[in-house]
Amino acid sequence: MDSRLAMLRAMKSAQHKERRRAARRKPNPRTLCRIVLAEGTVRPATIRDLSVSGMGLFLRRALEPGLNLDVDLLQPLRAFSCRVPARVVHSCEQPGGVWKVGVAFVRELSPEEFQTLV
Repeated sequence: MDSRLAMLRAMKSAQHKERRRAARRKPNPRTLCRIVLAEGTVRPATIRDLSVSGMGLFLRRALEPGLNLDVDLLQPLRAFSCRVPARVVHSCEQPGGVWKVGVAFVRELSPEEFQTLV
């Protein structure tokens, strides 16, 4: 029974990874991020990983899946910033009261934007 459960978990994990349209990478440690909600509320976020089509974030508060928002990405050493519209795909509480949030970009980052941020 345990081996069957392990196999089902592995299949679910593989299916989750296959849904991603692009490989994710760690951002440059100096890349900054903030979330801008529709009503104008701005929340700082820590980037977990980044791709041209979305990103994983750590936040101090949950965001509802399906929520539309803007993501401001800043790379001060390269004098670069961009705002990307996005949608929350998942939100999961982690130990310590931190939330792991996945967002999908409405438009993909250009290769130049992506390379500037990683």
